[in-house]
Amino acid sequence: MLSPLRAAAARAVGHGGFQEAEAATRFVKAVFPDAQVDAVQIRKRPIRVTISSGGRELVRVDQRDLFGKYGWPAEKPITEALLKFKADETAGPTAAAVAAE
Repeated sequence: MLSPLRAAAARAVGHGGFQEAEAATRFVKAVFPDAQVDAVQIRKRPIRVTISSGGRELVRVDQRDLFGKYGWPAEKPITEALLKFKADETAGPTAAAVAAE
């Protein structure tokens, strides 16, 4: 069994809600249900959400691709990258981060 992921989900600067953080969290937890997800605010444009583990970048998506009004286009690349990572890892991840750049 893989060890739990530790993740931090990005929040948009100046955005009123945590829609993108909630979506990123949902996608991470669909693959790693025991993941701990924290919100981190980054003040840099363009805003991208990066999911990594132990310094290894697994996937990077545009923040806007985590909005429901666009149909969450980031869900597929995030899920595919996490499933590949899960299959490739034999010892399991010790830590992962979802951060915005």
